[in-house]
Amino acid sequence: EALKNGVPLVILLEIKVEKERSWWLNKSVGELKQGYLLLFHALSDKYIVNNLNSGAQHDFSNVEEALASLSHVEDLPILDAKLVEPAARYKVMLRTYLDLESLPPPVRPLAYLSAPWRLESDWYQWPLQR
Repeated sequence: EALKNGVPLVILLEIKVEKERSWWLNKSVGELKQGYLLLFHALSDKYIVNNLNSGAQHDFSNVEEALASLSHVEDLPILDAKLVEPAARYKVMLRTYLDLESLPPPVRPLAYLSAPWRLESDWYQWPLQR
């Protein structure tokens, strides 16, 4: 509803890579935050997804298509190969969330006090594929 009424939303994709260690805590090897601006353009009646890191922009006919585009992460370089030791095991963790700090100032207090605005996924993790 807020999106349709002109409130731009910033969705952040947070990625972490850790080296797994048996006898000690895992070691952080790299982190990346990828930002996406989702907004509704009333004149064209289109939803726009703008990659805040690369500047790439795509428009969609409906919000479902725009959200579906955000659910696919492909060819995203997250780590320099020089940081990976051949014999070590690594895991990648990923989560996504709505950036409340990027909301327009009049909307922020409502977002902080209202549970429906606190949108975030669980952390998902899998072994790093080289």
